[in-house]
Amino acid sequence: MINYFDFGLHKGDEITMFLDAIQPINSSVNVYGFEAHPDLHKRVKKRFEHSQDINIFNKAISNKNSKVNLYIAPNNKMEGNSIFPTKNNVSSEYVEVDGILFSDWLLK
Repeated sequence: MINYFDFGLHKGDEITMFLDAIQPINSSVNVYGFEAHPDLHKRVKKRFEHSQDINIFNKAISNKNSKVNLYIAPNNKMEGNSIFPTKNNVSSEYVEVDGILFSDWLLK
């Protein structure tokens, strides 16, 4: 069994690339994807809604289990959004999202 984790899904293309790459080697895989932006999360969740081994969460991986600001990367069509306002491609525009400590989530 392989567990694959993806933090920041955008459109979910990397999940597809991973599954294509791993299929000849091992068909037993669980995918856990995290997308903080609500609109992107909805799109990715719908994209993989018929895949029972793909789990999509509307959470930001953070240093705390609480609300965090997700700063928007507008020139990249929201690819590269970040909880860090100092990232070079994000604007001052943000949405408030749920943040989680990955270690806490993993222990559950």
